[in-house]
Amino acid sequence: MSWRVLHSLIDLIPMTAQNAFSGNLAPAFEAEREARTSFTLARIGLYKQALVSLRSVLELGMLSVYWDAHDEAHLDIQRWRAGAERTPSLEAVERRLREVRGVAIYLESDPALFDRIRQLSDDLGAYVHTRGHRSSSAGLVPFTNIASFHAEAFDLWVRRVTEVVQFVLVIHLMKYPVGLQVTPLSEKFGLNPPAGGLVEPHVREMYRAFLEPEMRDRLQSMSDGDTEAVGIREWVESLPTLSEEDWRQELLKHDRQSIESGGYEMWAKLRDSVDEHLEGQVTDAEWSERQAYREDLRQWAEQEGLATLEDVIARQRARIAERSAEEQ
Repeated sequence: MSWRVLHSLIDLIPMTAQNAFSGNLAPAFEAEREARTSFTLARIGLYKQALVSLRSVLELGMLSVYWDAHDEAHLDIQRWRAGAERTPSLEAVERRLREVRGVAIYLESDPALFDRIRQLSDDLGAYVHTRGHRSSSAGLVPFTNIASFHAEAFDLWVRRVTEVVQFVLVIHLMKYPVGLQVTPLSEKFGLNPPAGGLVEPHVREMYRAFLEPEMRDRLQSMSDGDTEAVGIREWVESLPTLSEEDWRQELLKHDRQSIESGGYEMWAKLRDSVDEHLEGQVTDAEWSERQAYREDLRQWAEQEGLATLEDVIARQRARIAERSAEEQ
């Protein structure tokens, strides 16, 4: 669940006309990559290295909000992203995060939060710098000089990864409290939800399940008392819910666009991978409906000359030639 929580934060961070493609998401993306690295290292028994990666996850996760503390990450992050500015110290990150309204409110009921974050960072730093035998590879997995499974070391890593991602999530929910509001995006927007700033109800439930109860309740109370977060939820709720026929048309439009980009054969291969998992899991009627839908798209693709990728390329070239002839 830890990796899924980190991955979902990319959708929680708002996207605006100002910050789109500015690199403001770089710390969040990199935190996710470091987490995947840590998971891989732990799976193959390299626990010290896995814990070192977690230190980066913690730092990058906090930097994600640090740069957006004043809603200008698209500007403030540029020198750091270009390598022209040193990564801020944990103390500097803490000072700036305290300026975020949600952080200040949360700290009123949990003033020791940053003390715990500093302690976790220091504990993980021990593995970065090999602070004695206990923080070494030999200390984590004794009596062997090869990578191997060790229950105690693995349990330690599980506890640490949970703590790291919890802190990163808490900091993001302080800044973006709408993440704990119920916003049924698929029901209202279909396959085209807003890009950034909102999460699906199942993601909200994942957040709530992942947090410690006291953290969860404090953050939920903050979110419910945030007029902007509540206003966004009410706006989403006020939108009409898509009907079953609306969904069919959304899906048909999406699939046709996919075929227009890569041809029916490529689309069908992707469909095959989904059908492999669904076969035997759905009713006979549902399965027949899926196959009929697939056949309708195959016939449409042939009529449009979109059966293969080569057909798509030939069609695009013909259109370019037509435009060139018209311009002349």
